[in-house]
Amino acid sequence: MGQFSDQDQWSDEQLVDAAKRGDQRAWNVICAKYYERLYRVAKRISVPGSAPEDFVQDAFSRGWEKIDSFRGAGTLFAWLAAIALNLARAQLRRRKKERRFADNEEADLISGDASAEMIALEKELQTKRKRAVVACYEGLPAGQRAVLAMNKIDGWTLSDIAETLGIPAGTARSRSHYALRAMRECLQQKGVIDES
Repeated sequence: MGQFSDQDQWSDEQLVDAAKRGDQRAWNVICAKYYERLYRVAKRISVPGSAPEDFVQDAFSRGWEKIDSFRGAGTLFAWLAAIALNLARAQLRRRKKERRFADNEEADLISGDASAEMIALEKELQTKRKRAVVACYEGLPAGQRAVLAMNKIDGWTLSDIAETLGIPAGTARSRSHYALRAMRECLQQKGVIDES
């Protein structure tokens, strides 16, 4: 790998400068340096059924394409994590559109068949709570979704989340608080939990 063979001896600033000049080896060092951390973030933000590796690869690809837009205002890792979050948002929007289209197709297929309608109704009633939780979760901003999943599902501490995402600890606490409040309000509105 020549000049950039030892990733620990080069600062992010040096690697970014070289990558901005088109040095693919420098970008490869950045990818190796941040792969594991970005993978952990991708696991928490990826939409169910998608592979975290794809988010990581796409984030690195997008980062290489957009390296000239990195200004160094935050950390390089935070910039890469933001790219991954934006990719997750885009995938979520696509999935919502696909789900609406599939629901319309299914409704067309069973519209004349009473037994099929009953089966669909039973299925809908059984999955109402799950769908409500998923819908409320998907309705959260990506940053809140990531913190909520990492904290409440995976058991990470807020300080570990803050460090991994490259955000202040207070921001992690705030995102967790607002995510929980939004989930509670959304589930109450959907009639899944009682207002209390």
